[in-house]
This record gives sequence, C-alpha cells and structure tokens, in this order.
Amino acid sequence: MSIKKERTLNSPYHFVPVSESLISSGTFEHSRGCKFTPHDTLSTDKFSGEIKCELGTLTPSIFACYQGNQTNLIEAARTKLGASVHRDKQILSPLFVEMNNNKHQVILGSSIKGMLRNNVAALLPAPMNRVQERTFAYRPNIMPKATDVEMIKQTFPALFFYNNGKPFVHVYTNWKRGTDYCFKFLGNAKKYKYRGSVDSEGKLTRLFKGGTLHHNAHKTGCYITHRALKQKPIRLDITENVLQQFEATTNHLINDDTGHLNVRHPKVKKEDVADLKRYIKQNRNYREWQDNQLIFVEAELNNNQTPEKISSFGNNFRYYWLHSSSIHKNNQNELRPSIQPNTQKNRPLNALTCLFGDLVERSEPEEDLRLAGRVSVNHAVEAIKRESVYERDIWYALPLCAQPKASAYEFYLEQFYSGNLLFELKDYNSEQLQQLAGRKMYVHQDGFNNLFHENGIAADTPQAKNELLSDNKAPIASKVTPTSTQFQFCLRFRQLSIFELGLIYAALDPNYLLSAIKSFPPSNSTIKELHNRTQYTVYTLANKLGYGRPHGFGSVTIKCRETISENIPTPAECVKHMFSKLLEDVEGSSNANAAKMAFVKQIIRFINIKENVKGQTAHYGSAEGAKATLDFHGDIRKRTIKNYRIKPKYAEKASENNKLANFNKG
Repeated sequence: MSIKKERTLNSPYHFVPVSESLISSGTFEHSRGCKFTPHDTLSTDKFSGEIKCELGTLTPSIFACYQGNQTNLIEAARTKLGASVHRDKQILSPLFVEMNNNKHQVILGSSIKGMLRNNVAALLPAPMNRVQERTFAYRPNIMPKATDVEMIKQTFPALFFYNNGKPFVHVYTNWKRGTDYCFKFLGNAKKYKYRGSVDSEGKLTRLFKGGTLHHNAHKTGCYITHRALKQKPIRLDITENVLQQFEATTNHLINDDTGHLNVRHPKVKKEDVADLKRYIKQNRNYREWQDNQLIFVEAELNNNQTPEKISSFGNNFRYYWLHSSSIHKNNQNELRPSIQPNTQKNRPLNALTCLFGDLVERSEPEEDLRLAGRVSVNHAVEAIKRESVYERDIWYALPLCAQPKASAYEFYLEQFYSGNLLFELKDYNSEQLQQLAGRKMYVHQDGFNNLFHENGIAADTPQAKNELLSDNKAPIASKVTPTSTQFQFCLRFRQLSIFELGLIYAALDPNYLLSAIKSFPPSNSTIKELHNRTQYTVYTLANKLGYGRPHGFGSVTIKCRETISENIPTPAECVKHMFSKLLEDVEGSSNANAAKMAFVKQIIRFINIKENVKGQTAHYGSAEGAKATLDFHGDIRKRTIKNYRIKPKYAEKASENNKLANFNKG
C-alpha cells in the first residue's frame, strides 16, 4: 500500500496483452465464440433479463456527445475561461434530457457498451479487430557512445556504382563522425552531393520543419576528408532482397494512410504529400543514379569488425529503413493471430460478436445486414441529488494529448527489460516474432488535479494560460461531470450462459473478478501466482469512460444493484464460474506452462490497470518540459536499436520466468 500510494507513472496508459500463441493454438476456444450461445438456438438452461446498474464518478468526467466551434459556444468559453480562447477551438458538449423541470445529463449506452466490450475482450483474450494498420521505419545510424563494445552492424559512408545491371558500393571504414565527415565545411575536404536518390533536396524535412532545413535534419551535401578516402575501400554488392526493401521503404515514406506521411498529422497537408510522393517516386530509381554518388550503408560485421554484407542503405546519414513487419503482419508477412480486421471477409463468429453484435463502421453502407448482440445497454441518466451537472456548469481547458512518435514502432510491440535496457529487438531477424503489446487501457489518476490550476485551465502562469487557450488543437470541455455524480442505467441480456454472465458482471465491476480470484484455494501454481501478485491490490477497481482519460478524467465505478431474471445465480457465483472455466482451459492446454504464464500476465495487467490507486498521477517521461513525450519514446527506441547493434555480452536469452518476473512497473 505504501509503495503504490501517491506514485507517479511514466505513461497514462498500459496494455493488456493479447497472447498470440493462446489464440492461434486454440487454448481459449471461447475467444473465437466456440463456447458461446449461437444466435439461432433457444435454450432452456440460459438466462434472459436485465441488470439495474448505478454508475458513479470518482474523478471529474467528460461524457461529451458532440463537439463544435459555433459562435455561442466560443463566447461561452471566453466568459468561463478567458478572452483569448481561439475562435476555432473545439468545444466538447454533453447531452441533456429534461425531466421534472430539471436537465439531467445523459451518457450514451453505446459508450458504456463499448467499454464493456473492451473489458470482455481483454479478459478472454479475443483477437483485436479495430486496430489500424501501420508500417514503421527506423534509423540505422544510431550508435552507442561506448567505444569498447563489439558491434554486430554499423553504418558507413559509401560510394554507389551500377555496372552491368548490378549495384555495388565502395565502403569506407576509416572515418570518424565530426572529424572525417560532417554537414558543414571541413578544411581539406571534398564535397559529395546527394545526387538523385530519395529526398536529396530535403523536401521531406521541409514538410515537417515549416519550409526550412533544421540543423540536425537531412542536408543536401556532405563533406568527407581526404584522409578518410585515402584508405582502400571494401567492395560489397547490394543483394536483390535489400533492393526490394529499399523500394518498400520509399513506399512507406510516401504512404499517407499507414506509412510515414500520414495526412492526419497536423503539419501535413494533402497537396504537400502529393508533391512529395511524385518527387520520391522520380528519384528512387537507383539504376539512374550517378557513379560515385555518396550514400550511407548499414553493414553486418564479421569477427574482425569488418563489413561483409550490406543490410540497408539510404541517401543520407539519417536515412530511414522499413521494418520487416507492421501492426497487422509479422516479419513473415503473415496476419498476426491477435489481429482480426473488421474488413476481413468471412471472418469467424467470435465471442465479442456473439455477445455485442457486429461493430458498425461509419464508412460502411447502412443497408448492410449486421448481427445484433444479445447484450444491450440503455442510456445512463443523471440522478440529481442537489445541484445538477447543468447547473454547476464546470469547464476545463484541456492540454494537448501527447502521443508517441509516428515512427515509434517499439511502442506498439511487447518489450522485455533487464534493468533499464531492452533484451533485444527481435523483429530485426526472422528467428523470433514479436507480439503486439495488446489492448490499450488508461490508468486511474486520483491526483490528476495537480495538472489543472486556476479555473480549470492546465497552465500555471498567465503566459501558459494564454498559449493554451489560443491554441486551436487542444479542446475545451463544457459541462464537465464533477466527482460523486450518480447515474442509473439498465443492461438487458438474452439467452446468456452462466459463463457469459460472469464475463458481463466482471466487465461491469472488476471487483467481482478480484474477489473470485481470492476465493479459490491455492491448489495449483496458477492460483498461487495470482494470489501472490494480487496481495498488494488494496484499492477499489474501477473503469475509465469518456473523453480526457489520458489526463485523469473518467474514472467511474459501476455497481450492479439488482438482476431481474428467474433462478439466476448471484453475480459473485457467475464470475467465479466463469473464472474456473478459464482456469480449466489453461490447465488443459497442450503447453500448460506457457499458457499459465500468459494467462497470469493478462489477468494481473488487467487488475493493475483497473486499480484506483490513491494519489496516483501519470505523465510521459520526465515532467520537465513539453518534449517529455517524444523524449521518453525516443529514448526507448535508441536503447532498443543500440542493443540490436551491439554484440551481446552473454548468449543466454531471458527465460519466460524472468520475463514474467520483470513485468509491469505500473
């Protein structure tokens, strides 16, 4: 208790893992709907009825139904927060219904249903089907500062040649960055311009730097000293596989949907992307490059630390190179078992579809037939005690919601740590496959009010206040729901088994799950481990709902006050039955040890995220400046790539037990 209280986490979210091995092996058949009631069957041993629920807010919450910047909203925001509110600022507004001369706030039933669906999916686990595809690239030039390490790969300057249909390079190894090579003038040096190739004029850089070239960005020229070029170069061929990956890399750089130039970036305009696309396509044909063109190559090193094989190349020292896998596909170019895209044709009927029905995408035709779920949720209506949400009229000016870098590939994949260093980035080779980190969930921040100062504005000085209000990227929340506001809603269900009911109750109130775990005697290693890992879980478990969750808004509890159905077991009995069935699947797995470990990690991560730790706050990296987010994820990436390039000091890989023991620092 003393360890968790008033702690600060380095990220406002965490991931509940989705074990690809469990899903692909069929250990959890229920995750694919095999153990769920079919829609065309009427069973006398199933239950139908309704659960009357009460939802209470533990922190201020933003249950907005729409957003806009109409004149009346902007004027109201300026009255509440200050005259510097930008005219294009988006205002988040909730929905109200008038009853008995009072305006009661409404939480859409679809919002609550989506939260329940996500919780059930995390408990099973079920494949993820609303994950946007994304490709990523890394920069091979990252080098360790230490000079006494053995390298596996290293980046070198090289001169490019194309002869008789075969590209090759002359690699120069006797050079030092800043001494023999730099982007500014060196005495007694020869300039090699990036002729042709990708982004040789810095167009990619200008796109993100407001039309100018940053001093650390790609340059149009480079200087190499005569001393570095006096050595005899090493001639290496560029293989067909590397050439194909180079073309794939350029496709990634110009992709405005899943790649580097995503048009959702606030600094990217569609017309700029179109121009850059044409430019890169025109200049990426290496067959038209001039001999003696300067490029940089990443080469695998032999035992003598000498380059022997080209693994990547680019037109400048900070070039990008495409990862061999993506969010949807592994490095074998196969669809991940943990991913089941919504667009996949003839996809199997899974557990989530059986319970909640098909997801409705806004872009899909409305006339398409969809499967209805057997669980529905009514809108939650405010139960006014004293002052209503409408009468209290609380507003918050939210700060920008920071995100990882667009290229932060490692952020989405499961990483294992030894101290402060990652063991390795396994996606760089084809021997082992990395798994996705899992389902993203936000942690509770009981101490989040430290972020907000005078009048609900996330700024501690007049200058910071004006900058925040005049920035049209971060929204303003109107009619914010204060702490201790109560809502009532009803969940209706049809033809559910005890197992399915257990999932619904645990999703509504995760405290049922924790009580069920503690009710089992420690008769096997799985239960013992779960007991050991939950002994310090002393705070109430709660859910997150609504907008502003990264900033601490939206912590809610849901209590099941009454279940109306004939001969139905209690919620505690249903959840215990459900959990016992999950344990049976784990114990009966063909690879029981791996299944137990994956199951324990999944359940404990879910409980840790749901625990409403008193005084807990979260932020990215250090809280010293606005760059904390990018620096935090950037440091992770740098450590990862450095480890991949340095020869390991020991050959032993981390065991599964060590990985489990090192799990979760938040």
